[in-house]
Amino acid sequence: MDLLESNGFGEVLESRYITLLYEYLKFIEKGTIKEASIACRSVGLLAICIGCTSKVQEIIEHSTPIFSKVLESRLNPQVRSSLFQCIAIVTFVSNNPCETQMYMKTIWEAIEENSNSNHGQNNKIKSSVLVTDLTAWSFLLTKLDHWRIDSNKWKGSISLLTTLLEDADSSTRIAAGEAIALIFETGRAYNFCIEEGDCEFVKDTVKTQASRYSSEAKQNEEKSVFDDIFVFLNDGTFQDKSIKFANKHGELKVSTWARAIQLNFIKCFLGAGFRNHMQSNEFLQDLFGLSEEDDHQTWDEKTVNYTSHKERMQLRNKQRKLVEEQHFCFDSEEGFA
Repeated sequence: MDLLESNGFGEVLESRYITLLYEYLKFIEKGTIKEASIACRSVGLLAICIGCTSKVQEIIEHSTPIFSKVLESRLNPQVRSSLFQCIAIVTFVSNNPCETQMYMKTIWEAIEENSNSNHGQNNKIKSSVLVTDLTAWSFLLTKLDHWRIDSNKWKGSISLLTTLLEDADSSTRIAAGEAIALIFETGRAYNFCIEEGDCEFVKDTVKTQASRYSSEAKQNEEKSVFDDIFVFLNDGTFQDKSIKFANKHGELKVSTWARAIQLNFIKCFLGAGFRNHMQSNEFLQDLFGLSEEDDHQTWDEKTVNYTSHKERMQLRNKQRKLVEEQHFCFDSEEGFA
């Protein structure tokens, strides 16, 4: 796994990835909890290292029977979450929209089950599993073309996310809040709602969450996140983020919730190997705009491109609000349920 974490296989991986895959699948199906979790991570790392959409699609085709069989069994919750992380990464890289939405639905069913279950689970384990599943679901949503979002699959899901804003665990509240921000960023929030007032109720709940802390708690991570979410839901402004690299790329600018969620998920998944991959993995460099062609741009060109992207996002957010208003007006005329 060290070679996968550090992206150290090089061209050797091109001829061995199917052989390695079957070794990992064997442990996912029949290994101990620890072995299965490590194998799940290894399959995800394999997909990131390969990066090629067609080859990763081949990984999915070989893996799907095992994934389905394992998910149908009474799986340990931690192993299931490890498998969902693996599936999220592999599906993301393969870029198949049908599979993306199918696995999103599978993960969502686990989120519903876990959020309503008390079956004697340790609260810390339950919260950890729920956060992992929420972030995997959000990560896949970032890859889904907005016009492909199927309201029949997701209608009412924003209600559960809003309920999770009141969860006892801080990390769960943050993961649910970021998922809500992403839903609004798609411009298709109405596909996740049941009633016209759902969107306003969500905004009110986020406002309550953002104001829960005193002014002295400025450094509190949760307050900071919910302040950012509240601002975004109200005027479409995203608080820019950046991450520095000790290499020629300098730093990576993040200006959307989708990009922030992608970066955080991949960073968490890669762990100690994150910087090595960002410096040498072509798939990730292309994904985050760190490819060679960016190095030939002047500072002014990069600034202009970044500014135009921000302007496009602000325009899209205004259009999103207009579309939502028109959608609910139309539904009201037809008899909104």
